[in-house]
Amino acid sequence: MRLPDDYERASASTEVRRLTPGGYVCQIKKVEADDKANQLRVFFDIFEGDYKGFYKERYSKDKERSSKAAWRGTYNLFVMTRDGRTNPFFKGFIQAVQDSNPNAQLIRDGELQLEGFTSCLVGLLFRQEEFRGQDGNIHSTVRPCMAVSDKRVRAGDYTTPAPRLLERSPVPEGFIPVEPGEEPPF
Repeated sequence: MRLPDDYERASASTEVRRLTPGGYVCQIKKVEADDKANQLRVFFDIFEGDYKGFYKERYSKDKERSSKAAWRGTYNLFVMTRDGRTNPFFKGFIQAVQDSNPNAQLIRDGELQLEGFTSCLVGLLFRQEEFRGQDGNIHSTVRPCMAVSDKRVRAGDYTTPAPRLLERSPVPEGFIPVEPGEEPPF
């Protein structure tokens, strides 16, 4: 077999660190509002602990492989519920940032000051979430699902959120279920 032309320049794959569910003190890098989608998009990185700089590291590795790399440390929040009320997770996020950064100017004259979030700390609780990939298989990732104060995360005063798992369909009639890692019955 002939090696690809860029073999000498290509980087070898390395073990990918995986984030584990739990609480992390994070630093907000940027916040964007999408009024049409009714969303606030928060760009962040883990600020302290064993996973400090996790998303910057991931971005750097992704950038080596593709010029279209995207920042993965994002937390998207709907601002309002479907019936037009304030989404409790959005309000909880604002309060968690205010509790973590008492001097931050986040709201002025009824307007969210997006630039006021930059460099603020916040505690984010992460959970495991399953999703169906483009290949049709079920995959798993760890994503933020709730904000709390940085003080609560440091004190361990939180409960790790339960995983968000996809519903499994029953095995169709005539098929024998096989668990992952189990030998097939033939």
